[in-house]
Amino acid sequence: MKRFNILVLNYKRLHSFLDNFKKLRGFDTLKDRITILSCSPSIDERRQIEAFCDKYSVQASYLTRRNFGVGECARAEYFSGRIEKLQRVLDSEYIFQFQEHYLDTEADYSRWGPELNFRIKGDVIPDNDKRGPRFSLHCTRLRS
Repeated sequence: MKRFNILVLNYKRLHSFLDNFKKLRGFDTLKDRITILSCSPSIDERRQIEAFCDKYSVQASYLTRRNFGVGECARAEYFSGRIEKLQRVLDSEYIFQFQEHYLDTEADYSRWGPELNFRIKGDVIPDNDKRGPRFSLHCTRLRS
């Protein structure tokens, strides 16, 4: 059984996760795994994942699904075993699931518009708090 399954829900912004992966602390290639669930599959995404895996010496599962326009459907399909065998889905102590942009504090789509002073949206994990990161996934700090 793996410790963490980092489940990334993607729609045309895979680079947001791949470029910000370094923000995940304590990721262990022997204990943890990465699953990318994309509803915008392409040859370019596959190439991005291959380059990412080479750069960080990690393995990532690349699963695809149809785009229904609702992220909750992706979660329901994945966690019910419709996309990957349920035994594999549940073969981790913890599943940290998020959309591809959750670690990307610099992207325009991770910020509100001028009406809210371009603040970071609530679903993005901020890293610019004066006291240091308000949150970072630190895999080794969770205990079972």
